[in-house]
Amino acid sequence: MAAGVESQAGAYASAITYIDRVKAAQPEGSTLGIELEGDLAAQQSDFEASLLAFQQAWDIAASPGLGVKIHRSLTALERPDETRQFLESWVADSPNEPAVNLLLGMTLQENSDDDAAIAAYEVAYSQEPDNIVALNNLAWLYQDSDPERALE
Repeated sequence: MAAGVESQAGAYASAITYIDRVKAAQPEGSTLGIELEGDLAAQQSDFEASLLAFQQAWDIAASPGLGVKIHRSLTALERPDETRQFLESWVADSPNEPAVNLLLGMTLQENSDDDAAIAAYEVAYSQEPDNIVALNNLAWLYQDSDPERALE
């Protein structure tokens, strides 16, 4: 928390000191310190560094939160092929994770692959029926091909 406060205040050197303390104190297999490094880099718009940190943490212990951060870093770096590749790999490893299916749908939609986006959103919606983002995006995509379904 102290690292976050310091970084919000622009005191990055102080934030790094706290992050180093976290990394020294964390148990083996923990990714908190590495993830904090990535967060700090992203806050400073150093998306190469944030991506490296998040990928390092992912290799230790993949989680939906880290997946979202990797996605954001890749998107900020404007690497659509790598973004799609990462998401497809994540879906293959964790097909029951609603977050990855939603992000995949969003990425496919942004790249005008509407049929594939619909398929990904439908999976995300089936996994999480209260997901209003998936539902809204499905409605937008259905409006041309199936207006009745879009309205529903």
